[in-house]
Amino acid sequence: MKLTREALSALFRDIPLYFYETTDSTNTRAVEILKNQNPDKFVVVANEQTNGQGRSGKKFYSPKDTGIYFSVVIHSDCDISDIVGITPMAAVAVVNSLEKSTHLNPKIKWVNDIYLNDRKICGILVKAVGNAYIIGIGINVTTKDFPPDISNIAGSVGLETDTNLLVYDIVNSIIDMSEELEERKFMNDYRKKSLVIGREINYYINGVQFDGTAIGIDNSGGLIVEKNGTKKVLTSGEITVRTK
Repeated sequence: MKLTREALSALFRDIPLYFYETTDSTNTRAVEILKNQNPDKFVVVANEQTNGQGRSGKKFYSPKDTGIYFSVVIHSDCDISDIVGITPMAAVAVVNSLEKSTHLNPKIKWVNDIYLNDRKICGILVKAVGNAYIIGIGINVTTKDFPPDISNIAGSVGLETDTNLLVYDIVNSIIDMSEELEERKFMNDYRKKSLVIGREINYYINGVQFDGTAIGIDNSGGLIVEKNGTKKVLTSGEITVRTK
C-alpha cells in the first residue's frame, strides 16, 4: 500500500509513520519504537505480517497485498487500566470507516471482532505499555484461501477500496475519540453496531461454558448477560453467538 500523509487530518499530519513491506507484527514493532523513541502518537503499517497477533496467543492470518495490518499508538493519563474500555473505541472507528468507504454494514462482535455477513473480517488487539496504548488492527480486504482452522469463520470485505484512505480515516477517528476518552461518547455507536445485543450466547469462564442472553453493554465495554433474571457483566473472555 502507498502511504500519503494527505489522508491524515491536518491536526495529526506530523505524527511519525512507520511502514514495513513485511514484518512479524506491527504491535511488536510498536513496542520496540516505544522503548527506543517513545513518540506521543504514531502509526505502524505493514503489507504483510508473518506472526500477526490475536487474542489469547492466537495468530492473525496476514498475507501480503490482501489486507490492512497496522497499529495506532496513543498515550493517555486517563484511568483506563481496563483495556476492555479502549477496544470499543477502536471497533467503532473501524466499522464507521468501513461503512463510509464501502457502504456495507459491518457489525461488532464483543469484544474485539468485526463481522460482515456472519464472517469475521477484522480483529483488534489492544495492549498497554506504561501509559501508552497499542491498538493493533487487522482487516481482511480481499483475502481468500484462509487456513483450515479459521476457514469456517473468516471472511473479507470483498471489495477493492483505497487502503491508504481507509487506514488514515480509522487513525483520525481513533485519535479524535481518544482526546475525549473519559466521556465515552463512542459507546452509543458501539451498542448500535453490536452483533450480540438481544441474542443468545455462550460464554466461557475458566474453561467452563455458560449461556444467557446478551442484553446490553455498559460504558466500560462490559457485556451484560442475563439468565433467569440474574445478570452478570463480562469484562473479558470469549463468547459465541448461538444459532437456532
